[in-house]
Amino acid sequence: MQPPCGSMRGKRLLVVEDEFHIATEYERLLEEQGAEVLGPVGDLGSALRLIESAGRIDAAVLDINIYGNMVFPIAHELRRRGVPMLFATGYEAVEIPSEFSDVPLCQKPVDRRELLRKLPVWNGPERPDPSARPANGLLAAMPAAARERLLAAAETVELSAGQVLSGPGMPVTRIHFVLDGICSLDARDGRGGRATAALVGPEGATDLAAAAGAVGSAQTSMARIGGRALRVPVAAVAEVLEADGGARAAAFAHCHALYLQASATGVAAARHTLECRVARLLLMCLDRIGRTDLALTHASLAEMLGTRRPRVTEAVHLLESTGVIKATRANIRVLDRTGLEEASCGSYVAATDHPRPVSSAGPA
Repeated sequence: MQPPCGSMRGKRLLVVEDEFHIATEYERLLEEQGAEVLGPVGDLGSALRLIESAGRIDAAVLDINIYGNMVFPIAHELRRRGVPMLFATGYEAVEIPSEFSDVPLCQKPVDRRELLRKLPVWNGPERPDPSARPANGLLAAMPAAARERLLAAAETVELSAGQVLSGPGMPVTRIHFVLDGICSLDARDGRGGRATAALVGPEGATDLAAAAGAVGSAQTSMARIGGRALRVPVAAVAEVLEADGGARAAAFAHCHALYLQASATGVAAARHTLECRVARLLLMCLDRIGRTDLALTHASLAEMLGTRRPRVTEAVHLLESTGVIKATRANIRVLDRTGLEEASCGSYVAATDHPRPVSSAGPA
């Protein structure tokens, strides 16, 4: 389990939600913040019994309509016990009884950040510990003084798959140093088509050009596999890079590595089949997150590879038939790395595609 990235450690939160996938998402989100989740429960009777037996409850997340029954008897009991709550529902505020008009409301589909922000027990993003060993390779390569300045300005945030961090027309105000998960750097053509030029994992950061004075971004930075990142204001990064030659050299080395990776992506697109390119992309993701289960959908792979989803599905099935991967819903498990490298047909080149430790003296 990933270490929690918020400040709910030790808090006990009740979740009442009748849709399984939504309840599971709430559970995962709250546990990532360090909370103990009570439930989730999907009916009023179970919720009341849990309230009676659970002991201390610090807060609750309630759907309003639970299989056709209104959740307000639960809300009454929680209020009687002095437990703060939040409604996560498709109902409008005008449909909620006036006695609960003071309860924060998140309308479905619920935004994760909004839910956290409105929960009465969340105290904002966790600040990283400057004395701890950095989980990000670029930060680890910087001189200690520069790294400490960046960590002092950073906050730990959770990135969701599909979350856009920057793009055309969007001002770049934050740089994300990835701790786990993967972000893609996507290029666009003149007709709005998009494909991934390079990946960034825990070895690096997104949008470093902004710290060198670049205004906006011609490419799109997007989280592809969710995880945590350190978010630092562009101005803070720019100040550190200007003042510290070692930090600047490490940043240049990382940018050079991205340049080489993007060049290799161009060669792969021009000279190799889609099946080979899918294998290469899976290997690159495997290198960065260090686990064999990759939370990737066919749609996300298609978007990164600049092709249609049915073609990616066909390529995945071909790879699966050889026994090198196992594809399930929204997940691809790598079973045979050596076989997957062979299936990449030489499109995967470790010297450019595998993340290397960044050196403040220059690229390896």
